[in-house]
Amino acid sequence: MLSILAIGRDERLLDTRSAVLRRTKAEVTQAKPEAGVRLLQTTRFDLVILCHSLSLEESIEIAEAAHRRPEGVHVLQVITGALWGQNYEGVPVDGLIESDPERLVEKVVVLSKRMDCLPLKDGNVLNFRTGSERAN
Repeated sequence: MLSILAIGRDERLLDTRSAVLRRTKAEVTQAKPEAGVRLLQTTRFDLVILCHSLSLEESIEIAEAAHRRPEGVHVLQVITGALWGQNYEGVPVDGLIESDPERLVEKVVVLSKRMDCLPLKDGNVLNFRTGSERAN
């Protein structure tokens, strides 16, 4: 099962984003920046989602901590339309995505290296394009 760490400063937004990510049937942990960095040192995650509520400096620090993990953690930076003009070139992330629930779910699928589907807890597979489940 995919393990995701969602990191941000806005608690309410983080709750909402985590609920959206749970639609993928992934195991989602959420944390504020300081706690997120500590979790990255002790816990294995497949994907780190950086919220647009983080500063560029925080995003860089967290992404670098994630990439220090030996198992190769993917990092995705969520940004709002207002932040598209900022320079994210120095942020070591695997992708940038606008804050849109459907696009976020799609990007998680791509970054999990399962282009059309993710494993469900019961061992079946959910296809995000059709919404159908099939036995694995």
